[in-house]
Amino acid sequence: GTSRFHRNLPERNTTMTQIIAVKDNTPACGIVTYWSIHGSADYATTCQALATRAGVGSDALPPRMSPGKVLSVALEASHTSRGGMTKVMPVKGEPSGTIGLYRHTGSKNSSDYHCLWCVSADSDGKLHYKDMAEQHDIFDEELLQDQFDRLWGTLDSSAVGSWLARIVRSPAINGLGLRAAGGVYFVPPKTKQAWLTIVGCFPTVSIFQIPAMDGPDAVAAVLAALGEEATKLAQDTLEIRRKALATEKDTGKYGPRASTLEKAAAEAEAGLNKIAMYEKLLGTNLEALRKQIADAMIEKQTADVLTL
Repeated sequence: GTSRFHRNLPERNTTMTQIIAVKDNTPACGIVTYWSIHGSADYATTCQALATRAGVGSDALPPRMSPGKVLSVALEASHTSRGGMTKVMPVKGEPSGTIGLYRHTGSKNSSDYHCLWCVSADSDGKLHYKDMAEQHDIFDEELLQDQFDRLWGTLDSSAVGSWLARIVRSPAINGLGLRAAGGVYFVPPKTKQAWLTIVGCFPTVSIFQIPAMDGPDAVAAVLAALGEEATKLAQDTLEIRRKALATEKDTGKYGPRASTLEKAAAEAEAGLNKIAMYEKLLGTNLEALRKQIADAMIEKQTADVLTL
């Protein structure tokens, strides 16, 4: 059950005012950081800066918005409703990411729509049209391309925020979330500069950092956050292994789930390394947290759980 993962762990009820330093000469164990985002960032420029200045690997760079989502937004902004009510939505029976422009064909209260034409985008951002026919009166092809290129080449504020929240907790930074709702994080001294370098690659982001006092309240808050993260990692690892064991045909052969298991093992190993780093930082033994994750990685233990 979930309760066994929380045994002997502090509660996350420490307020931010209890752990931030109020004087410049107060001993600090790290920083409390949060940010605000003002507008979108250029995708190519940002990724280049992250790779060259911050050393972010290609597999960890922010993902682009999916072509289908970009098309939906671009199409909404580049067509007119002349000739009847229209609607933009995915096209059934076409490859994923194909978006269609539909015209309302039924009575005023009906939900009948006819697909006038559809468009898709490949991985290079090139648009492909189908069933254009005589529909140029409600469509500006050049405007759609311009809208698509603009959106395809940017990271909106939501994408930037999601990526920063993910990277601050990754092995590159080893930060911890201090609020269940997100938005406020603890960053250890060892990775503080790397974190500030990463954030500096986003000209639309304002970063705030406050020293965290090296005292019992700060330690309790960090331990609580680390405990919750370890609990979730252990539970996720256990669930992945359960599913893999349920579909195992031959001992140790998991077929299509093999790559998922490898990823789960890598994330669990990163979690163990993170715990070891915090043991040194806080000067405390975190064997109970290590055991949560280690137990979830053991095949026999997982198999025993399945038979309960």
